Amino acid sequence: MTTRAVIKFGYREEFVMPIKDAVTILESMAEAEHYESKWEDDGTGNNHDVLYIGGDKKIDIEVKLISEDSYAIGKIMGAKADA
Repeated sequence: MTTRAVIKFGYREEFVMPIKDAVTILESMAEAEHYESKWEDDGTGNNHDVLYIGGDKKIDIEVKLISEDSYAIGKIMGAKADA
């Protein structure tokens, strides 16, 4: 029986969780706005942090379902050691 979902943000970050929690995250992300902070010159030679919020930048999220067996095997394997 499938009870777990894997959510992947961008190219590398993947998180496994119960399906109901994945749905909550996806519903929350539907209302999210793009946020970017840049260190810029304000035209007077002084630098300061400028915040940009909004725009039409798409959020790169991938969702897949995994079986309880796959989840259990992954738990037995534990965390992958960084090489």
